[in-house]
Amino acid sequence: MLRGWDQYPIALFPGLWSWLGKRVASKSIRLPKVAFGEVGHKAQDCCEWLEANDHKVIVATPQIYDTALRIATALQIENDAFDPEGVDHNDLLIIATACVQKDTLVTDESLQFKLPKNLKKYKIPAVCDLPTVRVNCVSFLKYISQAKSAF
Repeated sequence: MLRGWDQYPIALFPGLWSWLGKRVASKSIRLPKVAFGEVGHKAQDCCEWLEANDHKVIVATPQIYDTALRIATALQIENDAFDPEGVDHNDLLIIATACVQKDTLVTDESLQFKLPKNLKKYKIPAVCDLPTVRVNCVSFLKYISQAKSAF
């Protein structure tokens, strides 16, 4: 959401943001609470726009926490020993939420074309692509282009 907010300003792309607003209102676009917090920390006006479009955050459930722990185990992350080059705690919760909710995850993180040997260095798209995770993960631009709508 932040990448879109920064790169496609609402003043220059009102049709895009009108379409996104309808998707937020229909609950087709939802953010986990941790992601909403990250957005608010970096772009409070984006959070205000989300709230104005009736956004409802997804609160982590025991199933989401269990899924995040399962993913951390698959990445060989123990005792919160995250690698600064890979996913962090919030990323795991975001991925786990998409996994449990069977949602597409939209991220601005780049693909890692050569995956590191150390699984702790995997970024969001690589984690989503793990056989034990299998979350559809796309960039903001790919997300809007898949809509096949004109803005």
